[in-house]
Amino acid sequence: MDKYIAPSVSVAAVNRFYKKMEEKHCEIRTLQIYKDGELMVRIAQPPYSCTDSTEVYSLSKMFTSTVVGIASDMGYLSSDDYVLKYFPEIKTDCEYFHKMKIKHVLSMNTGHKDCVMPQMSFSDNAAAGFFSVEPKFEPGTHFTYNTGATCLLGIIVSRATGMDFFDFAVANLFYPLGIHNIRWSRIKDGSCMCGAGLHISSDDISKLCLTYLNGGVYNGKRIISEEWIKEASQPISDSRGNGTEDWSSGYGYQLWMNSRDGYRGDGAFGQLGMVLPGYNAIIAVQAIVSDMQTEVDGVMELLQSFDMPETEEADDYSFPPMEKVEGLPKVDMIYKLDENIQGLGTAHLVIADDKVSLSFSDFDFNIITLNFGNGEWAESSFVGKAMTSVIGELMPVDIPEPLRMAGCVKSNDDKLVLNVRYLSNPHIENYNISFNDDEIDIYVSHGMREDYTRSIKGKRIK
Repeated sequence: MDKYIAPSVSVAAVNRFYKKMEEKHCEIRTLQIYKDGELMVRIAQPPYSCTDSTEVYSLSKMFTSTVVGIASDMGYLSSDDYVLKYFPEIKTDCEYFHKMKIKHVLSMNTGHKDCVMPQMSFSDNAAAGFFSVEPKFEPGTHFTYNTGATCLLGIIVSRATGMDFFDFAVANLFYPLGIHNIRWSRIKDGSCMCGAGLHISSDDISKLCLTYLNGGVYNGKRIISEEWIKEASQPISDSRGNGTEDWSSGYGYQLWMNSRDGYRGDGAFGQLGMVLPGYNAIIAVQAIVSDMQTEVDGVMELLQSFDMPETEEADDYSFPPMEKVEGLPKVDMIYKLDENIQGLGTAHLVIADDKVSLSFSDFDFNIITLNFGNGEWAESSFVGKAMTSVIGELMPVDIPEPLRMAGCVKSNDDKLVLNVRYLSNPHIENYNISFNDDEIDIYVSHGMREDYTRSIKGKRIK
């Protein structure tokens, strides 16, 4: 287990935090807190690690905004530039498009009534997809959380710098921060997704947050100007009525204003990069939660409780010890699968030596193998189409994603239950398998979203 708690931090406070999060069904995978320039807490629960490169969903927006700021510092663009300056091919009579500036795109104030990412993600021309939806409000007057706006920022950076957005980000942000093991998903036309799709580690989130806390400097190296950070971290857009207090306190350049102090980037299911100048602290979290306000409240309470009195509380901030499932049968069966959304052709189920493997062939001529330990985690890596639950309304599911997972056997009662914890994204799935000498029925349930369940059936052929 990856664990460090500074001597000045109350272990009782850390235990209380994890116990409370567990009671609230908030699963905290990685947690890092720096205060006054020192590492206070660094914990990763098995099978996760602070070095895992993991999908952080909309926390990607904070990194995109930083790249825009760097491009501005280098003189390639200005937040006051009109957006259409970078899209001369767009011919429109829409007054609001002509009034739209980069700062409106940065602050989710384009005037659109709804997010336009679906029109961009699945288009052969993402920029044209953005401009296919006319704003309903004058830019600068209406806040709408709009991942499509973030995607457009990446296209603007590419056009302003003459470099692919990702290449520019790598050269000017990631390499200078010592970040190397990352991946950023692209959409149909090849544009960087920007508003989501960044796969990055807890260590790397901490690096970016420390850069912001230190006024744009990391390890003595200037990454971005202090002036840009001050501009970006102001409550530019009015987000009142957008939800609970930490989502209603204003929005800056791809940054939410915290209700108590500072600002943050965040992503679906509990990904956090918090900058707290009043505490001289940052907090980085990777998680899977259904209520992010409870999560934010919890980490703020922990930060404020570092010096609480110690108690005899047990070290309970880890998953319970993994129980070994008894009585696993010896199995080696191959099934021809019915037509399914994932394009899987056959399944090979093997149970031997207290381990389980479930292999699939697909229509892209791959064999995908998922490994499961019994009483321990077993890891797998593969590329599969629609193999994991994603925010499908934003990301084309027909683009195969490299995936990493850890698996274990959970049950062998009326059916074989295999638990999948993805290491390359926040998701959890259970493979509930009924099988016999003739048929197999695999029902895949998602840990958080009922709409991402799927069923795969087949007949035995060998």
